[in-house]
Amino acid sequence: MSKVDNIIALAEHVSKEMVITEDSAALAFAQQYRGELLFDHDAGTWFRWTGSHWEQERTKLAFAWARELVRDLTESETIKVKTLGRKTSFTSGVERFAQTDRAFAVTEADWNRDLFLLATPCGTVALCTGKLRPADPSDRINKITAGGPSATKKED
Repeated sequence: MSKVDNIIALAEHVSKEMVITEDSAALAFAQQYRGELLFDHDAGTWFRWTGSHWEQERTKLAFAWARELVRDLTESETIKVKTLGRKTSFTSGVERFAQTDRAFAVTEADWNRDLFLLATPCGTVALCTGKLRPADPSDRINKITAGGPSATKKED
């Protein structure tokens, strides 16, 4: 299912099952963007999974995605609901709720916990074995080398 299809399905579920609130929209946001975003409460900023590492997001992407989600959730609602839901304050509330959701909330201590893993553009190198493996967002690596290994053994 594509992201657009997923958002439409979420919108239909939310509008049929409940009143659209900042909280319900934040729950839909968490369902949609789990695994793609993390919010570091020590740094006060969002991080986005790039496919190789977690990178600080500096363009207010989470707010933009929350705005798009609220727009989709309120599409079939009354003018009054659209007017209230599409305000900056409502979208900000959705983003603030999402920041505290356990799917997104991290602190500085959650990053780079395994000192023997090294993110590279080619994948993650296990420094103990020298083997290269696919990058994994659960490693929570937010630093990456400029280049990848040239002759590293691939992990089985």
